[in-house]
Amino acid sequence: FETHHPEGWTTFLACAFAKATGGVAMTWCESERTRSRLFRAPNPALTDPNACLPESWRRKSPWTRLLARRPVGSAHVDVHGRRDPDGGGPVSAEIGDGDCDVGVGALEAVNVELADSLGRALKDGLDRCLARWRRRREARGEFDSPAYAVNARPVLTGRRPDGRLTLSHQGCSLGLVSVQLELSMRLRRALVGDAQATADFANAIVDALASLAPPPGRGETYAGIAALDEHVAKNARHDAKVARVLNAQLERIDLEREVERVR
Repeated sequence: FETHHPEGWTTFLACAFAKATGGVAMTWCESERTRSRLFRAPNPALTDPNACLPESWRRKSPWTRLLARRPVGSAHVDVHGRRDPDGGGPVSAEIGDGDCDVGVGALEAVNVELADSLGRALKDGLDRCLARWRRRREARGEFDSPAYAVNARPVLTGRRPDGRLTLSHQGCSLGLVSVQLELSMRLRRALVGDAQATADFANAIVDALASLAPPPGRGETYAGIAALDEHVAKNARHDAKVARVLNAQLERIDLEREVERVR
């Protein structure tokens, strides 16, 4: 696989969206984000949660265990970053034009009608949200911001063609209503700088989901949760190993910096 580079501001926005809507956010821990910033390379001890093997995702991914604790029918939004559209250039040719790609490919494999309706509802709701935001910016005299576009038929759909499972695919397999959102860097940066726009954007997502998604069940969770919990102790040992590797790497960096300082 190609190296999956960090997608700037997605952690911040996922947490901000959850805070604005009373939801829950899952992100990489601070130590792992620090490691990623330092080494600019994937951690060989970890697996990309958006590229899990079909035969092992239920027992190996800690992200899966957390998803499995959500009630069946719950909404699940996987926030990603995409490259900025370039108006028909190579990026647009590869992944399409759009600042917000609404990916319902995983849900489509489970419920075509719901996926189609949800894709339209999200596009309509987010289009209105972005239009209101543009009017507010223009009222403040800000006329140089781009007209952000929502794409409900993107190339990045949330379902991989190679058979590996994205988090959206895993969520749908666990009985959640999952959607993948790919946000351009220019949109991410703009949202980070405007708390009201961030909250409006998050609530537009929730409103669209609430208008169509079936209500949660009686609190039941994925039937395999007991089997997943059996692996917690094993994964605790794995997490300890990851921590030891990270600490050794950080100590080496500190030593190298001290040597350079002394020189």
